[in-house]
Amino acid sequence: LEYVARVIAKFPEPIPGNAELAAYIIAAFVPTAAHFSQAIAHAINFYLADDKQEERAKIVRLSASMNEENKNMIMAYVYEALRLSPPVGH
Repeated sequence: LEYVARVIAKFPEPIPGNAELAAYIIAAFVPTAAHFSQAIAHAINFYLADDKQEERAKIVRLSASMNEENKNMIMAYVYEALRLSPPVGH
């Protein structure tokens, strides 16, 4: 819902109805869904490698308590995986 609130805040007056708002959101998500899914799968595969057992264990521990700090730390691992092994060209 946070995303929807941000989208609504960016619209000039009058704010669109539910159907128009839904169309805008779907139009934004559908073209990027495959790329996002590929990036997430790539990050997961990165940490499934044998040499990433320590990092994988840390991610598992962090995911046991999904508070804001742990979510941010997990995302840092995702960003690091994408930085070290970008999915572009794979």
